[in-house]
Order: sequence, then C-alpha cells, then structure tokens
Amino acid sequence: MSELPDCSMLPDYSRLPDYSRSRAILIGTGTYRSEDLPQLPAAANSLTGMREVLIDPQLCGWPRERVTTLLDPTGMPVLVQELRRLARETEDVLLVYFVGHGLILPRGQLCLALTDTLPEHADVTGLDYVRIREALLDSRARVKIVILDCCYAGRAIEALAPAADLAGTTQIRGAYTLTASDRAAHVVPLAEQAETATSFTRELLGLIRDGVTDAPEWLTLGDLYPHLRGRLEQLGLPDPNQRNSDTAELFGFTRNAAHRPAPHSPYAVQLNAVLAQRGVTAVRLAEALGQPPQVVTGYLLGKRAAPREFLDGLLDLLDAHGHGLDEEARAALHALRREAQRTSPLAAERIVHLEETIRELRLLVGDVNRQLAAVQHTRVAERALAAGEVARMARLLAAAEETRRLLQERPEDQGLAPQLEGSQADIDIATLELRLLRKQVRTLMESAETGPTGAVTGEARALVHGADGQEDLVVLLERALEPAPEEAGLWQELIALDPGLDDYTDGYAHTMRLLARSAALADRRGPALSRMAAALSADREFTGDGRREAPRRVAVMLANHVADDLRDRPFSERAEVIGRARSYDDGEDIRKLMVSLWRAEAAERYLARRYEDAAGLLEEALQVARSARARVTLRQELGVVYSSHAIACTNSRDTVRARLLIHQAVEHNPDDEELRELRKKIASLP
Repeated sequence: MSELPDCSMLPDYSRLPDYSRSRAILIGTGTYRSEDLPQLPAAANSLTGMREVLIDPQLCGWPRERVTTLLDPTGMPVLVQELRRLARETEDVLLVYFVGHGLILPRGQLCLALTDTLPEHADVTGLDYVRIREALLDSRARVKIVILDCCYAGRAIEALAPAADLAGTTQIRGAYTLTASDRAAHVVPLAEQAETATSFTRELLGLIRDGVTDAPEWLTLGDLYPHLRGRLEQLGLPDPNQRNSDTAELFGFTRNAAHRPAPHSPYAVQLNAVLAQRGVTAVRLAEALGQPPQVVTGYLLGKRAAPREFLDGLLDLLDAHGHGLDEEARAALHALRREAQRTSPLAAERIVHLEETIRELRLLVGDVNRQLAAVQHTRVAERALAAGEVARMARLLAAAEETRRLLQERPEDQGLAPQLEGSQADIDIATLELRLLRKQVRTLMESAETGPTGAVTGEARALVHGADGQEDLVVLLERALEPAPEEAGLWQELIALDPGLDDYTDGYAHTMRLLARSAALADRRGPALSRMAAALSADREFTGDGRREAPRRVAVMLANHVADDLRDRPFSERAEVIGRARSYDDGEDIRKLMVSLWRAEAAERYLARRYEDAAGLLEEALQVARSARARVTLRQELGVVYSSHAIACTNSRDTVRARLLIHQAVEHNPDDEELRELRKKIASLP
C-alpha cells in the first residue's frame, strides 16, 4: 500500500487553471516570403479556430486578454524575447501552439518557419524549437503544454527527451506535448485552404467542439488523445504523437460538450465527502492506491460504483494514516456501495452485487447446514422412534377393534360387558395417541422447511429479500437437504398404516421426485426414471401413464435445477446438466432454456473480447433453436460478434482474417447495410 503523497510536494495537475496566472501563446504562419516555402492560408484559419475554442466559455473558458495571438510573425530574435517574457510571467498554465511549416536543421533538430524565414539560413531566420524548450524550462508554470501542427513536429518530442533515451519522459516537469506527425504533415489542397483549417488542427477543434460521450465534465489532454488519433486514422491522415511528464496529461483542458450529468449517487457523494474532509484529491488517491486516475475520477463522479476492493483499499489507507472511520461509518459506506451496485444501470455492476449476495448466502447456508448436521442423527432417531410408536399403537388399536367386534357378536355373554367398556376406553385413548404421533411425525418431516436456527434463517431471509429475483433461503435449505432412500420406505410404512391420509402420499411423491433428481444428476438413468414414475403414481393430481411421462418430468426437473439452483455456477456445469436434460426429453422448453443459457454466456465472452468463444456458443445455439424469431436474433448477434472480431483483427493488421470474419458477419445478416459497408472498407485495405 502506497503512502498518501505530501500535499505540499506533489503538484495537482488535474486542478483547473487559475486564468489570472496563465497564458496561451498562439503562433501561426501562413504567409512566406521565400519561394521555397509554399503559402499556407489554412494556418490563419487554424489560428483563429484555436483562439475561438480557448476563449469559448462553454469549452476551454480562457479570458480573451490571457490569449496572445501572433499571426505571420517576423524577426526571430524579437519573437524569442516575447516568448521568454510571457513564459516567465506565467505561474499556472502555459500553452504554446504553432501552426505552419516545419523544417529540419542540419543537425536534425526541428525549426518552425516564420514569415521571413529563409530555408537555407533557417538556423538564424527560423524559430529553433530548442529556444521554445529553453523558455519552458525558465517558466514557473505548473503545467506546460505545447501543441505543434507542422511537418516533422515529432522532433519536438525528441528535443524534450534526454539525449540517451528519446522514448523516456520529458526533462521538463509538468509538460505535455501534442504533435501532428513525425514526418511530413498532410497538406490541404491550396484551392481549399481559404475555407478550412489544417488537417490536424481541424480534427482537434472538431473533437473539442463535439466532445466525448460517456466521459467526465472536463476532458484532459489524455482523454482527448486516443479520440483524436482515431479520427485522424479514419481519414488516413498521419498519426499524432504525445509525450507527458508528471501526469500533466490530467490537466483539465476543455469542458466536455457531450457531457451529461451523472445520475445522483449517494455513494459517490459520501465518498467525496470523506475525501474532502481529509484533503485528498482524486489524483493523490489514484497514486496512493495504484489506480488509473481516470478510473478513480469516474468513481467519484458517480459514473460507476466504486467496487468493494476499491472501498476496502481506501478505508485501509485512511486507517494507516490515522484518518480511519468507525465501524458504523464503514458499514454505512458499504451499504451505500451495495445499493449503488444493485440499482446500477450497468449489468456488470448488478452482477457483482448478485455474486456478493450469493457468496454471503452460501456462508449462511453453510452455517445452517452445519447446525442441521449436528442434530441430524437425533432427528433421524426421533423419526424412526415415532414411526415405531405409530406401528405399535396401530397394532394395539387393531387388537382393540377386534375385541370389540367379538364382543358385539356375542352380546349374550353379559359377563364381558365391563371388559367391553374398558376396551372402548382403550380404543379412544389409542386413537388420540395415534393422532398425536402422526402430528409428531409430520412435524419432524417438515423440520427441514423451518430450520433448527430461526435467528440465522431470519437473517438470511432479510438478506435475500433485499436482492431482486433470488429464492428464499427456505427453498435453498430444502434443496440442500436431499432425502435419503430410506425416507421413501418410511413414507410407505406410514401410507400402509393410514392409506387415506393425503399428507403421507404427498410426502412420498415429493421424496421420490427429489430422489429421481439425485439419480439423474449422478447419471443413473434407470433409478431416475423408476423413481419419477413412482412419484407420478403417488401424485393425486396425475392421471396419465407414469412410465411414459417420467422422461419428460425428469428433463423438466433438471432444467429447473439449472435455472433455479445453478445460476451462479460455472457455465460448463450448467451446460452439462442441460445436456443431460435433453437426453431425457429434447422438447421445445428444454431447447429454449439452452438457447437462453448459451446466449447469456456468449454475451459474457463477447464483453471479455473472447470473440471466438462467443461466436462458437451462438453457432451452437443457432443449431438448437427452432423458432424463426430466435434464429433471426441469433444471426443478428453473430453478425455483431463477427464484425467486432473483424475490426479487432483489422486494428492488429491481420487483414486476411478480418476479411473472412466480416464475410461471415454478412452471411448471417445479408440485409445489414452497415455490415456490407464495413466489408467494403476491410476489402480495400492493403
């Protein structure tokens, strides 16, 4: 666990600018006196566009007086003096932007062309980038940003890097450099330049004005870069470059035009309150926890619910530095976390909540099962004793009934009248005892439904009722207590004693169904079918042929087992049970459940970018599905998976495989215009 950085030692680059101590210097050269340098009218448009987004109060928000614009400057010495003066006066954010021609000096360094620059004497008439570097080094600015839109601008990154390691971080602390290209930049045709900006700046300004969906209110330079690179790549323009030091890329460069306020999250509000009370910023927290700053910022903005691991790490960190929370406050934060995950619009977060709830349920069920096991022997012994008492009392009752019958047949034997009265009293007592014993047996048989530990069951019930769509713990416990085969024999003994009592018949049918499921799960087909047939024969509501119906009932019971009991088990385990259910009955309901299960697992594999696995599962589901609607849906989903895989292969330069995959996507969705257009683009790649 990292220590919290000293607030006085670590600059906070994510803090918004103090514009009264900041300066933006915009330089653009579009007019050149030398015939060796082509005119560049688009540079003036780029300069104007950059100034507009900087001073736009809805975007960057710079005051007009803090933005210095230099169009077609001349006289390198005077310009260098002005740059140095403005840089030394800047204490917060220093921004330098240049658009125009870039030249390479004899020693390989970058030189920015001015209006009066002579290419053959560029070292004394042009702006050597080393001079800009020196001005940055002399500045006390907290954040230093350089944006270069010119040929060979990537050489500026080399100028900022240590000589022994051009790929290392810049030597200038708090600096961020964004360049158009390492090589010759794209030049807009001269006839079009009067109406447009340069290619690089045009896309940068377009990105700033459009914003980025699903991103924070303020966009950092690090946020903008991947989207800018993507826009340029789509147009076939040169790749840009960036270089950063001391997390300067986290500087809030512009408001996000596409930002939509995050929904109110009590959890995020409370997290921010805890951090604010202790003077900890998102950047410092990210560094201390070893998390990406963008991820931490998303948690604090309420974009996503900070997971248990993040919250536990934060609480441990506060404890380690003497700022810990008491148990009540910690519990309250975790309660807010769970509620945020439970109600999250993101399916992944709701799944995390369900998985955590299931883990806690398992612990509770395990605790109850251990307590049940402790009394199991006593319970079995009591049931056996009760059954024996029932049998004994039944025999006593039968003997008493026989005595009464004989006495009634011989009423002339008046000497036996007192015995008759005594026997009738014994019969009444025995009947009452038999009823009481039957009640005791029913209570013992139902003990699995109530559980021996009411406190634990109540706690588990309250926990489950807080989670949507989950079963009551009573059901989980009932299924955890699979009956032993001897229990069926006990039910049969009770039925023999009193065939007319429905409770005994229902208990026997229920026990045989559970025993049939156990046999099916153990791949014992014969016992599974015979037990299910016996259960159907005992079922008062079933009137058909039990042996013919048994396979379908076993299949349905296994399918319900997958849907109800195995929801949190690995896919392979659920798939095995579904396959076993189909071996008993390959009906429509079983196939629908299989298609649903395969689709859900394919979605998980797709989100994890395991495209081959996802496609394989959907292809299997397509072979099983019978309804036309389901097959259309599966083909659409296969089109999405194959096209996503094709795009991934295109990005990794595997165009041969990409063409094969996009062809498969179109085969499944031949009427999809977007897929056919994507196939054309991929087919045109080298």
